[in-house]
Amino acid sequence: MIPMVFEHAGEGIAWEEKSLDVGRASLNLWRAEDNAIIVPKAWEQRENFQEIGVEVARNGCPIYARPGGVGALPQGACMLNLALIAPVKPDLKPDDCIREVCSAISEALNRFEVLTDFDHVNGASGDSAWNVTAAGKKLAGVTQRWSEKDGRKTVLIQAAIMVERPSDDVWAIFEKIQHMAGPPFVSRPEAHVALNELLSAKMRIQSVYGALVRAAEDRLPRILTNHQQAA
Repeated sequence: MIPMVFEHAGEGIAWEEKSLDVGRASLNLWRAEDNAIIVPKAWEQRENFQEIGVEVARNGCPIYARPGGVGALPQGACMLNLALIAPVKPDLKPDDCIREVCSAISEALNRFEVLTDFDHVNGASGDSAWNVTAAGKKLAGVTQRWSEKDGRKTVLIQAAIMVERPSDDVWAIFEKIQHMAGPPFVSRPEAHVALNELLSAKMRIQSVYGALVRAAEDRLPRILTNHQQAA
């Protein structure tokens, strides 16, 4: 699968939200061309947030807010996003869905001899128990958002996989936003690892795309309602 390419991450977030509202099962990869920092929408209410946004946008790294999430996150060419939208079985719990996507990422990367786990990583941006880690460092963050319409629950599961390290300039802007608008937190670039650092020198990152999608598709029947599976 060739990832969809958006000019900036705000367009990718808008596409995800529209897809969640439609509620039809889908699975896509997307990337953004321009650098940006993504923050939880709740941060928009913090003191000086708008002022900070104007300042960092002048430096070529605007802020975009998204519903949900657990912290700030760099976006741009450094990240590959996997977005799964699924009307879910009524008995599924939130952890069931997010676990399937984390497992799909691990299975796909295992085919390229990249061994992964799920865990917290001290000093990682957007840290949660559902980090996909390699050698104790954060490789991907996975979040979810649920919607209910006419009694039917739909989940959007979004995985942001670091395919290459953000530039030092982006990290500096990220640190400034985190310090001024986020909760007290000290992020460490060394708490992260990028996919291009884990693959063999002869392997192209694009080779992983199809494996990611196939592994996620294999897990869709465990999440989808019976009606969606029949369709």
